[in-house]
Amino acid sequence: QFRGVSVKELLAQVEPGLNGVFLFSAPDAYRSLLSWGEIFLGTLGHRIMLSDENDRPSKKGGRFNLILPDDLMADRWVTAVDRIEAINLQ
Repeated sequence: QFRGVSVKELLAQVEPGLNGVFLFSAPDAYRSLLSWGEIFLGTLGHRIMLSDENDRPSKKGGRFNLILPDDLMADRWVTAVDRIEAINLQ
């Protein structure tokens, strides 16, 4: 079980627009990209979260974990998120 803050709520004030993406990075250079539409227009965008509570605390240097509970595979989950960038792709 995970508890945390919704990425949709956290990034509500940041608006790169329909052509925007969010890049979540960890200190070990692992990164995951989420589109603006995936977070704000998708029906499951409210379930994407940043969590600092789970059964295995991160030892990689970042404090938060990016959790995408509705992805079919966990390869976009980022442990130890230390940076979020909003990028406009225009």
